[in-house]
Amino acid sequence: MAILIRTKHGKWEKVGESPFKDEAHLQQMLYESPELIRTSGEEKPPWVFIKEAGLPGSGSTDLLGVDCDGEIYIVECKLADNPDIRRKVIGQILEYAAFLWKENYENFSDRFFQKEKKALEELLGNKVSDDPALEDFQAKVEQNLDSGRFHLIVVVDKMRDELQRIVDYVQARQAGFHIEVLELALFKEGDTEVLVPRMHSGHVEPLPPPKSLTIDQIFQESEKQGTRTQLVGLVREWEKLGNIVEPAGRGIRFRAQIGDRNRTIFRTSTVHWVYMRFGLLPERGVPPQLVKHYREEVAKLHGFDRQKVLERPYPQAALTDLSEEDITAIARVNQEFVEQWQNWLRQQGS
Repeated sequence: MAILIRTKHGKWEKVGESPFKDEAHLQQMLYESPELIRTSGEEKPPWVFIKEAGLPGSGSTDLLGVDCDGEIYIVECKLADNPDIRRKVIGQILEYAAFLWKENYENFSDRFFQKEKKALEELLGNKVSDDPALEDFQAKVEQNLDSGRFHLIVVVDKMRDELQRIVDYVQARQAGFHIEVLELALFKEGDTEVLVPRMHSGHVEPLPPPKSLTIDQIFQESEKQGTRTQLVGLVREWEKLGNIVEPAGRGIRFRAQIGDRNRTIFRTSTVHWVYMRFGLLPERGVPPQLVKHYREEVAKLHGFDRQKVLERPYPQAALTDLSEEDITAIARVNQEFVEQWQNWLRQQGS
């Protein structure tokens, strides 16, 4: 591939290809400029990436990302002179996808928290001005994790015929997942760098949206998992306190009136987990002392890991571990926080 550049009215000069030093160089460039992964020009929601996301038993992904729509991206970088580019890279990225499949939201979001020291929703919240855009974010991520609905992207400096054939085969057979290869050729002349991207994916149908359930369907599913009693009890306790519940993907949002808006206070994921949502409270203006007290009260509840409650943005408890008294206590502690938040807002307005 020949790249020619010139200054205005000057002579066209050939730009020499500048090989990437190593795969870490390619990985770092994508981490710093993840917009390079989107070569179609299509407008998509903001996203965040972390690098070297450790997956026990599977090594580390080069890049793991998620956007405001809950779409998950697994990116693996390989240089053309690496023999793994022929076959192993496909098995590698599928192994990463298989490990993330069925992972719960707490573990997934913790990967970002450990790397960036901020809650995942806070990282994305810094990129969007519309707070409601993230209201269903967790539910969408959970659905994609549960179904294994990921974007698998291999990034190379030069496409090899063997890799192209594998990608063509996967797309032609409609294997239920999509692997795309992004080829990035780097050229340099003096202090000027030219990057030429090319996506190799053939015809890729859009991934179908994950299926959402009604609350009755969620109750039916919970019957099979032995969590119906806990789930129904939690819904009844929360509604009895004058609050509302809504289905969200394959889980339930437990909401309350805060000021002039309904806010999600906590939620259940599929039919297995109940989550606290500390991650965005600072962004929503909740004072630190109130968040600290809320965490301390939740940390006393049976079923939650005390250390995680005090430190992590989205600690969870397994519904199967909770008794009727535990369910009542969860509703009570969250209601107390709602009332304290409401009182604090009234004081600010007086």
